[in-house]
This record gives sequence, structure tokens and C-alpha cells, in this order.
Amino acid sequence: GSLSYRKGQHNVINSLPHLKKKYGKVFYEMIGKPYIKSDLIELATKLGVENSVKFHGYLSIDEVVEKLLSSDIFVMLSENIENGGVEGFGIAILEANHLGLPAIGSLGCGIEDAISNGYNGKLISNDSPADLYLATRNIIENYKNYSKNSMRWAKERTWELVVEKYKNEIS
Repeated sequence: GSLSYRKGQHNVINSLPHLKKKYGKVFYEMIGKPYIKSDLIELATKLGVENSVKFHGYLSIDEVVEKLLSSDIFVMLSENIENGGVEGFGIAILEANHLGLPAIGSLGCGIEDAISNGYNGKLISNDSPADLYLATRNIIENYKNYSKNSMRWAKERTWELVVEKYKNEIS
């Protein structure tokens, strides 16, 4: 992955002050090529949440799995950008789901195909701190179900199964 406006890390950082008011301790970790890292650091500093974010850059697969397993919720608040960039299917969400990690993702892009709202995660507006808080609260209150459903959801969307569906559709 990457740190980019399309991936929406800035949308999560914009919501951190609101989440910190509600929960106290909140921590957001980002993994990927740091295209806009300096912009994100500047934003976090401006909002006073610079101690609530961490940038990892590239990590090995094992390190990514370790980070996911130590997390509570996977959040990707992507946005469609002016040059036509849009989040596709959201495979990173399925990868997190495979490990039992529920996800919160944005409406209006391919993430809607990776999250069944209220089952393996929540779909929200990418620019609403209140929506992110409510989605987070809902997942925390029902964590066992979301986690179990996330693993089931990911197992039903393996490449082998998806390819078979395409083959059947094409036939």
C-alpha cells in the first residue's frame, strides 16, 4: 500500500481529535510507501494528535501480520480524487478480515464490495468524525460477532472462489 490522498489516511487523522475526546487513548498506525508522509505529519501536528500516529513505511508480510494482529479495527477512509484515482476492491480489508479484524471503510468506492455493512465492518462517510466514532463504538460493543463474521467473510472471498464466480458468469 501507500500513504496517499486516495487511501485517505488524512481523513482518519482528521477524526483523531474527536475519537480521543470520546475514548481517551487512540492510536493510528500506517503502513506503506510514504508519498504524503510529511503532509500527514503536518496535519497530525496541527490537530495536536502527533503522538497518536505512527508511520511504518514498508514492512515484510510477517511484520504486517504482526501489526494487524495487534490492532483492534482496520480503517480505510479512501476518497475519490480529482485525477480519477479511486479505491478499487479493498483487498487490504479482506486481508485484515482474514485475521479476524473488523474494518471501517468509506462509501462511494470499491471498499463497498469488501465490507458488508454491519457484518464484517461498517461503511461510513470518509469525512465524518462522528460517523467514525459511531462505527467504532458499534464494532467495539459487538466485537466478537464482527471478528467471527470478518473471518467468515474473507474465507468466502478467496481468489479461487472469486475466479470460479467469474468463470461461471462469463460462461
